[in-house]
Amino acid sequence: MFHLDYNIYGFEELDSILDQALQNGIHTNTKKISYYNIVCAFDIESSSFTDKVTKEDHNEKRALMYVWQLAINGHVIIGRTWKEFIDVINHIIERLELSKYKRLLIFIHNLSFEMEFFRYLFKWSKVFAIDTRKPIYAITESGIEFRCSYLLTNYSLAKLGEQLQKYKVKKAVNDLDYSLIRHSETPLSKKELFYIVCDVLVVSAYIQECIEKERFIYNIPLTCTGYCRRFVRHNCLYAGGKHGWRKQYRKYNALMKSLQITGVEEYEQLKRAFQGGFTHASCYWSGYKVSNVDSIDFTSSYPFCLISEKNFPMSTATEVKPKTHEEFENYLKCYCCIFDVKFYDLQERIKFEHYLSSSKCYVKKNAIEDNGRVVSADEIATTLTEIDFEICKKFYKWKNIKVSNMRIYKKGYLPLEIIQSVIELYKKKTVLKGVVGKETEYLVSKGLLNSVY
Repeated sequence: MFHLDYNIYGFEELDSILDQALQNGIHTNTKKISYYNIVCAFDIESSSFTDKVTKEDHNEKRALMYVWQLAINGHVIIGRTWKEFIDVINHIIERLELSKYKRLLIFIHNLSFEMEFFRYLFKWSKVFAIDTRKPIYAITESGIEFRCSYLLTNYSLAKLGEQLQKYKVKKAVNDLDYSLIRHSETPLSKKELFYIVCDVLVVSAYIQECIEKERFIYNIPLTCTGYCRRFVRHNCLYAGGKHGWRKQYRKYNALMKSLQITGVEEYEQLKRAFQGGFTHASCYWSGYKVSNVDSIDFTSSYPFCLISEKNFPMSTATEVKPKTHEEFENYLKCYCCIFDVKFYDLQERIKFEHYLSSSKCYVKKNAIEDNGRVVSADEIATTLTEIDFEICKKFYKWKNIKVSNMRIYKKGYLPLEIIQSVIELYKKKTVLKGVVGKETEYLVSKGLLNSVY
Protein backbone atom coordinates (compact mmCIF):
# COMPACT_ATOMS: atom_id res chain seq x y z
CA MET A 1 0.00 0.00 0.00
CA PHE A 2 1.02 3.65 -0.48
CA HIS A 3 2.99 5.19 2.39
CA LEU A 4 5.00 8.42 2.54
CA ASP A 5 8.48 7.41 3.66
CA TYR A 6 11.24 10.02 4.08
CA ASN A 7 13.95 7.36 4.44
CA ILE A 8 16.38 6.66 1.60
CA TYR A 9 16.73 3.18 0.14
CA GLY A 10 19.31 1.48 -2.06
CA PHE A 11 19.21 -1.00 -4.92
CA GLU A 12 19.40 -3.97 -2.55
CA GLU A 13 15.98 -3.04 -1.07
CA LEU A 14 14.23 -2.66 -4.43
CA ASP A 15 12.64 -6.13 -4.39
CA SER A 16 11.01 -5.66 -0.98
CA ILE A 17 9.63 -2.27 -2.11
CA LEU A 18 8.23 -3.86 -5.28
CA ASP A 19 6.68 -6.71 -3.28
CA GLN A 20 4.71 -4.19 -1.23
CA ALA A 21 3.77 -2.18 -4.33
CA LEU A 22 2.42 -5.23 -6.16
CA GLN A 23 -0.38 -5.44 -3.58
CA ASN A 24 -1.95 -2.46 -5.40
CA GLY A 25 -2.80 -4.75 -8.31
CA ILE A 26 -2.77 -4.42 -12.07
CA HIS A 27 -5.70 -3.24 -14.18
CA THR A 28 -6.50 -3.23 -17.90
CA ASN A 29 -7.99 -0.28 -19.78
CA THR A 30 -10.37 -0.33 -22.76
CA LYS A 31 -7.41 -0.55 -25.17
CA LYS A 32 -6.36 -3.83 -23.52
CA ILE A 33 -3.21 -2.29 -22.04
CA SER A 34 -2.52 -3.30 -18.44
CA TYR A 35 -1.09 -0.80 -15.96
CA TYR A 36 0.31 -1.52 -12.53
CA ASN A 37 -1.56 0.61 -9.99
CA ILE A 38 1.78 1.68 -8.51
CA VAL A 39 2.70 5.30 -7.79
CA CYS A 40 6.13 6.12 -9.24
CA ALA A 41 7.84 9.50 -9.45
CA PHE A 42 11.28 10.33 -10.80
CA ASP A 43 13.46 13.44 -10.56
CA ILE A 44 17.07 14.48 -10.98
CA GLU A 45 19.28 17.25 -9.69
CA SER A 46 21.82 18.72 -12.08
CA SER A 47 24.59 21.30 -12.23
CA SER A 48 25.01 23.76 -15.10
CA PHE A 49 28.26 25.36 -16.16
CA THR A 50 30.10 26.65 -19.21
CA ASP A 51 33.00 24.83 -20.79
CA LYS A 52 35.65 26.05 -23.23
CA VAL A 53 35.37 23.60 -26.13
CA THR A 54 37.05 25.33 -29.11
CA LYS A 55 40.39 26.87 -29.93
CA GLU A 56 38.66 30.25 -30.04
CA ASP A 57 37.72 29.78 -26.36
CA HIS A 58 34.05 29.59 -27.25
CA ASN A 59 32.04 28.82 -24.11
CA GLU A 60 29.57 25.95 -24.45
CA LYS A 61 26.83 25.52 -21.85
CA ARG A 62 26.91 22.13 -20.15
CA ALA A 63 24.78 20.29 -17.59
CA LEU A 64 25.31 17.05 -15.71
CA MET A 65 23.15 14.95 -13.42
CA TYR A 66 24.70 14.29 -10.02
CA VAL A 67 21.83 12.53 -8.22
CA TRP A 68 18.56 10.88 -9.20
CA GLN A 69 15.65 9.81 -7.05
CA LEU A 70 12.89 7.30 -7.84
CA ALA A 71 9.89 7.02 -5.53
CA ILE A 72 7.91 3.76 -5.63
CA ASN A 73 4.71 3.83 -3.57
CA GLY A 74 6.24 6.55 -1.38
CA HIS A 75 9.62 4.81 -0.83
CA VAL A 76 12.59 6.66 -2.34
CA ILE A 77 15.59 5.04 -3.99
CA ILE A 78 18.55 7.29 -4.75
CA GLY A 79 21.45 6.84 -7.17
CA ARG A 80 24.28 8.96 -8.47
CA THR A 81 24.91 7.72 -12.04
CA TRP A 82 22.81 6.94 -15.11
CA LYS A 83 24.15 3.38 -15.11
CA GLU A 84 22.65 2.86 -11.67
CA PHE A 85 19.32 4.22 -12.91
CA ILE A 86 19.30 1.92 -15.96
CA ASP A 87 20.15 -1.04 -13.72
CA VAL A 88 17.17 -0.23 -11.47
CA ILE A 89 14.83 0.22 -14.45
CA ASN A 90 15.98 -3.03 -16.05
CA HIS A 91 15.43 -4.87 -12.77
CA ILE A 92 11.91 -3.40 -12.49
CA ILE A 93 11.14 -4.41 -16.09
CA GLU A 94 12.27 -7.98 -15.40
CA ARG A 95 10.60 -8.22 -11.99
CA LEU A 96 7.22 -6.89 -13.22
CA GLU A 97 7.47 -8.60 -16.63
CA LEU A 98 6.78 -5.31 -18.40
CA SER A 99 6.04 -5.22 -22.13
CA LYS A 100 4.23 -3.23 -24.79
CA TYR A 101 0.89 -4.25 -23.26
CA LYS A 102 1.91 -4.34 -19.59
CA ARG A 103 3.23 -0.99 -18.39
CA LEU A 104 4.47 0.93 -15.39
CA LEU A 105 3.78 4.67 -15.22
CA ILE A 106 6.54 6.94 -13.92
CA PHE A 107 5.62 10.59 -13.41
CA ILE A 108 8.23 13.32 -13.85
CA HIS A 109 7.57 16.96 -13.00
CA ASN A 110 8.68 18.70 -16.21
CA LEU A 111 9.46 15.65 -18.31
CA SER A 112 10.99 17.81 -21.04
CA PHE A 113 13.99 18.61 -18.79
CA GLU A 114 14.80 15.10 -17.60
CA MET A 115 14.23 13.60 -21.02
CA GLU A 116 17.02 15.72 -22.49
CA PHE A 117 19.36 13.73 -20.24
CA PHE A 118 18.03 10.20 -20.75
CA ARG A 119 16.47 10.23 -24.23
CA TYR A 120 19.46 8.34 -25.65
CA LEU A 121 19.38 5.72 -22.89
CA PHE A 122 16.13 4.04 -23.99
CA LYS A 123 14.58 2.70 -27.16
CA TRP A 124 11.28 4.50 -27.63
CA SER A 125 8.10 3.03 -29.08
CA LYS A 126 6.07 6.26 -28.89
CA VAL A 127 6.59 9.86 -27.82
CA PHE A 128 3.76 12.40 -27.82
CA ALA A 129 4.67 16.10 -27.52
CA ILE A 130 2.64 19.31 -27.61
CA ASP A 131 5.59 21.32 -28.92
CA THR A 132 9.26 20.96 -29.80
CA ARG A 133 10.98 19.14 -26.93
CA LYS A 134 7.85 19.34 -24.79
CA PRO A 135 6.61 15.75 -24.39
CA ILE A 136 3.43 14.82 -22.55
CA TYR A 137 4.44 11.19 -22.40
CA ALA A 138 7.17 8.89 -23.70
CA ILE A 139 6.84 5.09 -23.85
CA THR A 140 9.85 2.77 -24.04
CA GLU A 141 9.82 -0.47 -26.00
CA SER A 142 10.19 -2.32 -22.70
CA GLY A 143 6.95 -0.98 -21.13
CA ILE A 144 8.03 2.02 -19.05
CA GLU A 145 5.74 5.00 -19.67
CA PHE A 146 7.10 8.36 -18.51
CA ARG A 147 4.47 11.08 -18.07
CA CYS A 148 4.76 14.79 -17.32
CA SER A 149 3.08 15.65 -14.01
CA TYR A 150 3.64 19.38 -14.59
CA LEU A 151 1.38 19.33 -17.67
CA LEU A 152 -1.11 17.34 -15.60
CA THR A 153 -1.25 19.96 -12.84
CA ASN A 154 0.12 23.26 -14.23
CA TYR A 155 1.56 23.85 -10.75
CA SER A 156 5.17 24.21 -9.65
CA LEU A 157 6.26 21.63 -7.10
CA ALA A 158 5.88 24.18 -4.30
CA LYS A 159 2.33 25.07 -5.38
CA LEU A 160 1.47 21.42 -5.97
CA GLY A 161 2.37 20.63 -2.38
CA GLU A 162 -0.09 23.30 -1.25
CA GLN A 163 -2.90 21.60 -3.20
CA LEU A 164 -2.56 18.27 -1.41
CA GLN A 165 -5.56 17.40 0.74
CA LYS A 166 -4.88 13.97 2.26
CA TYR A 167 -1.17 13.19 1.96
CA LYS A 168 0.53 16.26 3.37
CA VAL A 169 4.05 16.83 2.08
CA LYS A 170 5.71 20.10 1.11
CA LYS A 171 8.56 20.88 -1.20
CA ALA A 172 11.66 21.87 0.76
CA VAL A 173 12.90 25.36 -0.13
CA ASN A 174 16.31 27.04 -0.01
CA ASP A 175 18.01 23.79 1.06
CA LEU A 176 19.95 23.28 -2.16
CA ASP A 177 22.48 25.82 -3.41
CA TYR A 178 22.19 25.70 -7.21
CA SER A 179 25.25 27.93 -7.67
CA LEU A 180 27.54 25.05 -6.63
CA ILE A 181 28.79 22.64 -9.28
CA ARG A 182 28.34 19.05 -8.11
CA HIS A 183 29.08 15.65 -9.66
CA SER A 184 28.30 12.01 -8.91
CA GLU A 185 30.93 11.80 -6.15
CA THR A 186 30.09 15.09 -4.43
CA PRO A 187 28.99 14.35 -0.83
CA LEU A 188 25.40 15.42 -0.07
CA SER A 189 24.29 16.64 3.35
CA LYS A 190 21.20 15.39 5.19
CA LYS A 191 19.48 18.68 4.42
CA GLU A 192 20.25 18.33 0.70
CA LEU A 193 19.04 14.72 0.66
CA PHE A 194 15.82 15.71 2.42
CA TYR A 195 15.29 18.38 -0.26
CA ILE A 196 15.52 15.92 -3.15
CA VAL A 197 13.38 13.31 -1.37
CA CYS A 198 10.58 15.84 -0.89
CA ASP A 199 10.53 16.62 -4.61
CA VAL A 200 9.47 13.10 -5.61
CA LEU A 201 7.21 12.63 -2.58
CA VAL A 202 5.17 15.72 -3.51
CA VAL A 203 4.49 14.24 -6.96
CA SER A 204 3.83 10.79 -5.45
CA ALA A 205 1.30 12.19 -2.97
CA TYR A 206 -0.56 14.03 -5.72
CA ILE A 207 -0.72 10.97 -7.98
CA GLN A 208 -1.95 8.81 -5.09
CA GLU A 209 -4.75 11.30 -4.40
CA CYS A 210 -5.65 11.14 -8.09
CA ILE A 211 -5.76 7.33 -8.01
CA GLU A 212 -8.07 7.37 -4.99
CA LYS A 213 -10.46 9.64 -6.92
CA GLU A 214 -10.14 7.86 -10.27
CA ARG A 215 -9.83 4.27 -8.92
CA PHE A 216 -7.17 3.24 -11.42
CA ILE A 217 -3.94 4.94 -12.43
CA TYR A 218 -4.75 4.70 -16.14
CA ASN A 219 -7.84 6.88 -15.56
CA ILE A 220 -5.62 9.88 -14.76
CA PRO A 221 -5.71 12.16 -17.84
CA LEU A 222 -2.58 13.33 -19.63
CA THR A 223 -3.05 17.04 -18.90
CA CYS A 224 -5.01 19.20 -16.47
CA THR A 225 -7.57 19.97 -19.19
CA GLY A 226 -8.23 16.25 -19.56
CA TYR A 227 -10.62 16.29 -16.59
CA CYS A 228 -12.49 19.18 -18.16
CA ARG A 229 -12.69 17.50 -21.56
CA ARG A 230 -14.00 14.33 -19.95
CA PHE A 231 -16.75 16.24 -18.09
CA VAL A 232 -17.84 18.32 -21.09
CA ARG A 233 -17.58 15.34 -23.48
CA HIS A 234 -19.95 13.36 -21.27
CA ASN A 235 -22.52 16.17 -21.31
CA CYS A 236 -22.19 16.63 -25.07
CA LEU A 237 -22.27 12.98 -26.12
CA TYR A 238 -23.91 10.94 -23.40
CA ALA A 239 -26.54 13.19 -21.77
CA GLY A 240 -30.10 11.91 -21.77
CA GLY A 241 -29.70 8.94 -19.48
CA LYS A 242 -29.72 5.25 -20.26
CA HIS A 243 -32.20 5.46 -23.14
CA GLY A 244 -31.60 8.95 -24.54
CA TRP A 245 -27.84 9.10 -24.99
CA ARG A 246 -27.80 7.52 -28.45
CA LYS A 247 -30.01 10.28 -29.84
CA GLN A 248 -27.85 12.90 -28.11
CA TYR A 249 -24.68 11.29 -29.46
CA ARG A 250 -25.95 11.35 -33.05
CA LYS A 251 -27.15 14.94 -32.70
CA TYR A 252 -23.86 16.29 -31.32
CA ASN A 253 -21.73 14.20 -33.64
CA ALA A 254 -23.62 15.64 -36.62
CA LEU A 255 -23.01 19.17 -35.30
CA MET A 256 -19.28 18.55 -34.99
CA LYS A 257 -19.12 17.18 -38.53
CA SER A 258 -20.80 20.35 -39.77
CA LEU A 259 -17.98 22.40 -38.23
CA GLN A 260 -15.00 20.47 -39.57
CA ILE A 261 -11.98 22.22 -41.04
CA THR A 262 -11.90 21.67 -44.79
CA GLY A 263 -8.18 21.19 -45.39
CA VAL A 264 -4.55 21.80 -44.51
CA GLU A 265 -4.49 25.39 -45.82
CA GLU A 266 -7.37 26.42 -43.55
CA TYR A 267 -5.76 24.70 -40.56
CA GLU A 268 -2.44 26.46 -41.14
CA GLN A 269 -4.22 29.81 -41.53
CA LEU A 270 -6.10 29.29 -38.27
CA LYS A 271 -2.81 28.52 -36.52
CA ARG A 272 -1.26 31.70 -37.95
CA ALA A 273 -4.17 33.76 -36.62
CA PHE A 274 -3.99 32.39 -33.08
CA GLN A 275 -2.32 34.72 -30.59
CA GLY A 276 -1.51 34.53 -26.91
CA GLY A 277 -2.21 37.06 -24.17
CA PHE A 278 -1.57 40.77 -24.63
CA THR A 279 0.77 41.08 -21.66
CA HIS A 280 4.04 42.69 -22.80
CA ALA A 281 5.56 45.69 -21.02
CA SER A 282 5.19 49.22 -22.39
CA CYS A 283 8.42 50.57 -23.88
CA TYR A 284 7.76 53.89 -22.09
CA TRP A 285 7.64 52.33 -18.62
CA SER A 286 9.73 49.15 -18.87
CA GLY A 287 12.45 49.19 -16.20
CA TYR A 288 10.79 51.92 -14.13
CA LYS A 289 9.09 51.59 -10.78
CA VAL A 290 5.65 53.17 -11.11
CA SER A 291 3.54 54.15 -8.10
CA ASN A 292 -0.12 55.15 -7.70
CA VAL A 293 -1.37 52.68 -10.29
CA ASP A 294 -4.64 50.80 -10.30
CA SER A 295 -6.26 47.91 -12.14
CA ILE A 296 -9.55 46.08 -12.42
CA ASP A 297 -10.40 42.43 -12.88
CA PHE A 298 -13.58 40.96 -14.35
CA THR A 299 -14.80 38.10 -12.17
CA SER A 300 -15.15 34.87 -14.17
CA SER A 301 -14.70 36.76 -17.44
CA TYR A 302 -13.94 33.66 -19.54
CA PRO A 303 -17.01 31.70 -18.39
CA PHE A 304 -19.21 34.75 -19.00
CA CYS A 305 -17.99 35.09 -22.58
CA LEU A 306 -18.39 31.37 -23.22
CA ILE A 307 -22.08 31.37 -22.31
CA SER A 308 -23.15 34.84 -23.52
CA GLU A 309 -21.12 35.56 -26.66
CA LYS A 310 -22.95 34.85 -29.92
CA ASN A 311 -20.04 35.53 -32.26
CA PHE A 312 -18.43 32.09 -32.30
CA PRO A 313 -17.82 30.51 -35.74
CA MET A 314 -20.57 27.87 -36.05
CA SER A 315 -20.26 26.60 -39.62
CA THR A 316 -17.70 25.34 -42.07
CA ALA A 317 -15.67 27.96 -43.89
CA THR A 318 -16.75 29.63 -47.12
CA GLU A 319 -13.99 31.20 -49.21
CA VAL A 320 -14.86 34.67 -50.52
CA LYS A 321 -13.10 37.28 -52.66
CA PRO A 322 -14.46 40.74 -51.81
CA LYS A 323 -14.25 43.07 -54.81
CA THR A 324 -14.95 46.34 -53.01
CA HIS A 325 -14.18 47.91 -49.65
CA GLU A 326 -17.91 47.94 -48.84
CA GLU A 327 -18.23 44.22 -49.51
CA PHE A 328 -15.20 43.54 -47.32
CA GLU A 329 -16.63 45.61 -44.45
CA ASN A 330 -19.98 43.84 -44.77
CA TYR A 331 -18.31 40.46 -44.33
CA LEU A 332 -16.51 41.77 -41.24
CA LYS A 333 -19.83 42.97 -39.78
CA CYS A 334 -21.97 39.91 -40.47
CA TYR A 335 -19.60 36.93 -40.22
CA CYS A 336 -16.68 35.52 -38.27
CA CYS A 337 -13.76 36.11 -40.64
CA ILE A 338 -10.18 35.07 -41.07
CA PHE A 339 -7.91 36.41 -43.81
CA ASP A 340 -4.36 37.22 -44.81
CA VAL A 341 -3.67 40.93 -45.09
CA LYS A 342 -0.74 43.01 -46.29
CA PHE A 343 -0.43 46.60 -45.02
CA TYR A 344 1.45 49.25 -46.98
CA ASP A 345 3.02 52.24 -45.20
CA LEU A 346 1.73 51.17 -41.78
CA GLN A 347 1.97 53.91 -39.10
CA GLU A 348 0.99 54.11 -35.46
CA ARG A 349 -2.04 56.13 -34.36
CA ILE A 350 -1.15 56.16 -30.68
CA LYS A 351 2.28 56.21 -29.03
CA PHE A 352 1.79 54.13 -25.93
CA GLU A 353 0.61 50.80 -27.37
CA HIS A 354 1.02 48.65 -30.50
CA TYR A 355 -1.15 45.66 -31.30
CA LEU A 356 0.43 43.62 -34.10
CA SER A 357 2.85 40.93 -32.96
CA SER A 358 6.07 40.88 -34.97
CA SER A 359 6.42 37.10 -34.60
CA LYS A 360 3.07 36.64 -36.36
CA CYS A 361 4.09 38.66 -39.42
CA TYR A 362 5.47 36.62 -42.32
CA VAL A 363 6.47 39.67 -44.39
CA LYS A 364 8.31 42.63 -42.79
CA LYS A 365 9.97 45.48 -44.68
CA ASN A 366 11.67 48.27 -42.73
CA ALA A 367 9.65 47.41 -39.65
CA ILE A 368 10.18 49.30 -36.41
CA GLU A 369 9.36 47.22 -33.33
CA ASP A 370 8.41 47.90 -29.73
CA ASN A 371 9.28 44.93 -27.53
CA GLY A 372 8.10 42.43 -30.14
CA ARG A 373 5.20 44.59 -31.39
CA VAL A 374 5.07 46.41 -34.72
CA VAL A 375 5.18 50.22 -34.52
CA SER A 376 5.43 50.95 -38.24
CA ALA A 377 6.57 49.34 -41.49
CA ASP A 378 6.82 50.04 -45.19
CA GLU A 379 5.17 46.70 -45.81
CA ILE A 380 3.93 44.00 -43.45
CA ALA A 381 1.81 40.87 -43.88
CA THR A 382 -0.01 38.80 -41.25
CA THR A 383 -3.19 36.80 -40.64
CA LEU A 384 -6.10 38.39 -38.77
CA THR A 385 -9.67 37.80 -37.66
CA GLU A 386 -12.41 40.40 -37.96
CA ILE A 387 -11.88 41.31 -34.29
CA ASP A 388 -8.15 41.80 -34.84
CA PHE A 389 -8.85 44.05 -37.81
CA GLU A 390 -11.22 46.28 -35.84
CA ILE A 391 -8.54 46.70 -33.18
CA CYS A 392 -5.92 47.47 -35.84
CA LYS A 393 -8.06 50.34 -37.14
CA LYS A 394 -7.86 51.92 -33.69
CA PHE A 395 -4.12 51.43 -33.30
CA TYR A 396 -2.81 52.06 -36.83
CA LYS A 397 -3.31 53.93 -40.07
CA TRP A 398 -2.09 52.79 -43.49
CA LYS A 399 -1.89 53.89 -47.07
CA ASN A 400 -3.28 50.72 -48.62
CA ILE A 401 -4.09 47.08 -47.83
CA LYS A 402 -4.34 43.86 -49.80
CA VAL A 403 -6.67 41.11 -48.52
CA SER A 404 -6.38 37.49 -49.64
CA ASN A 405 -7.40 33.96 -48.60
CA MET A 406 -10.52 35.25 -46.85
CA ARG A 407 -12.78 32.72 -45.16
CA ILE A 408 -16.09 33.46 -43.47
CA TYR A 409 -18.13 31.50 -40.92
CA LYS A 410 -21.67 31.91 -39.66
CA LYS A 411 -21.89 33.46 -36.20
CA GLY A 412 -23.64 31.73 -33.33
CA TYR A 413 -23.61 30.62 -29.70
CA LEU A 414 -21.59 27.67 -28.53
CA PRO A 415 -23.52 24.36 -28.39
CA LEU A 416 -26.09 24.27 -25.61
CA GLU A 417 -24.37 21.30 -23.96
CA ILE A 418 -21.13 23.26 -23.54
CA ILE A 419 -23.00 26.27 -22.13
CA GLN A 420 -24.80 24.01 -19.65
CA SER A 421 -21.47 22.46 -18.63
CA VAL A 422 -19.99 25.90 -17.90
CA ILE A 423 -23.04 26.92 -15.85
CA GLU A 424 -22.92 23.67 -13.85
CA LEU A 425 -19.22 24.08 -13.05
CA TYR A 426 -19.65 27.76 -12.14
CA LYS A 427 -22.53 26.88 -9.82
CA LYS A 428 -20.45 24.22 -8.04
CA LYS A 429 -17.51 26.59 -7.69
CA THR A 430 -19.69 29.39 -6.27
CA VAL A 431 -21.65 27.17 -3.88
CA LEU A 432 -18.55 25.38 -2.55
CA LYS A 433 -16.35 28.46 -2.08
CA GLY A 434 -15.37 28.90 1.56
CA VAL A 435 -17.37 25.87 2.77
CA VAL A 436 -15.48 23.97 5.47
CA GLY A 437 -14.87 20.36 4.48
CA LYS A 438 -15.48 21.02 0.78
CA GLU A 439 -12.02 22.36 -0.07
CA THR A 440 -11.20 19.47 -2.42
CA GLU A 441 -14.50 19.72 -4.30
CA TYR A 442 -14.06 23.50 -4.64
CA LEU A 443 -10.54 23.19 -6.05
CA VAL A 444 -11.71 20.54 -8.53
CA SER A 445 -14.66 22.66 -9.70
CA LYS A 446 -12.50 25.77 -9.99
CA GLY A 447 -9.86 23.91 -11.99
CA LEU A 448 -12.46 22.39 -14.31
CA LEU A 449 -14.10 25.78 -14.89
CA ASN A 450 -10.80 27.49 -15.69
CA SER A 451 -9.96 24.70 -18.15
CA VAL A 452 -13.12 25.04 -20.26
CA TYR A 453 -11.53 27.91 -22.21
